Amino acid sequence: MYGKDVIESAIEKQKGKEQELTAGFNEIFFAFANNKSHQLEADSIENIALAKRLHDHLCKYSFDCPVSTFKDIGYNYVQNEEFKEQLDQFGEGTAQYVCDAIVEYVNKNI
Repeated sequence: MYGKDVIESAIEKQKGKEQELTAGFNEIFFAFANNKSHQLEADSIENIALAKRLHDHLCKYSFDCPVSTFKDIGYNYVQNEEFKEQLDQFGEGTAQYVCDAIVEYVNKNI
């Protein structure tokens, strides 16, 4: 999906920051799961703000992710079984919930 240069650049950008990267992702995904468990709509203001945090986190630690590409990443969270399983460990349905929040965030920012 992404070119070799993008992947290599992301790996280089993450060196020495793996714990910070993982902690940030975990914090964001736990917050999404918490919002879902409190029955907030995926397109709520709170979740759109979390989607922005996730987008910023990706840009800071991986690659400069255009908003339109971020939408594709959201869809990948649901369509790729490995990603879906990882996100759903935060709570059943978290992958779809995050995807829906990302789509709403992107639609408001294009």
